[in-house]
Amino acid sequence: MLATETFLVPKHRRHVPTARQRLRKALAGWGVADELTDSVVLLAIELVTNAVVHCRTSFAQVGVTLTLDGPNLVLGTVSRIMCGARP
Repeated sequence: MLATETFLVPKHRRHVPTARQRLRKALAGWGVADELTDSVVLLAIELVTNAVVHCRTSFAQVGVTLTLDGPNLVLGTVSRIMCGARP
């Protein structure tokens, strides 16, 4: 089974809970065990929060990608900086 969930989180702390909800929803939909879900969400939210807190650019987003490929689960995050201009 190959499944991917990708989304952007604006650089504001108030959006971190939304990222947590989206991750949990995707993992539950894929039938991932609760214990693994808790670990993946904890790791992902730590990365998202660090990007949100430490980004010094006003207009930035954090990209989150979660991919399930058979027994492999891959989490990726990337900070997208808008170079000071509004998107």
